[in-house]
Amino acid sequence: MEDYRTQLVIAVCLDKPELEELVGGDPIARPSDDLEGLLRHAMDSALPSNALLTLEGRWLDIANADRRRYFNDYLDALPADAYAVRVLYHG
Repeated sequence: MEDYRTQLVIAVCLDKPELEELVGGDPIARPSDDLEGLLRHAMDSALPSNALLTLEGRWLDIANADRRRYFNDYLDALPADAYAVRVLYHG
C-alpha cells in the first residue's frame, strides 16, 4: 500500500483534498488488497448506458450493482459476430 501512496498523482491528491472532485472521488479510498474486486468494480462502473436490450428481447434497467455486473457479463458472453449498439433516445 505504501508504494501506491508514494505515486505522484496519489501524493498530490493526499496533499490537496480539493482535487477530489476533479478526479471523481477519493482515489485513496479505492485501493485494497483485492485487486480482482477493484478491477471488477471498475469494469462494472464503466457502463455505456443505463439500460440493456438483450438478444432475447429482454429490456433491463441497469439500476444496481448486480444489474451492472450482469450487463458486463452479458456483453462478454456475446458471440464474436454479434453487434453491440448504443442508442441515445431523448423523448
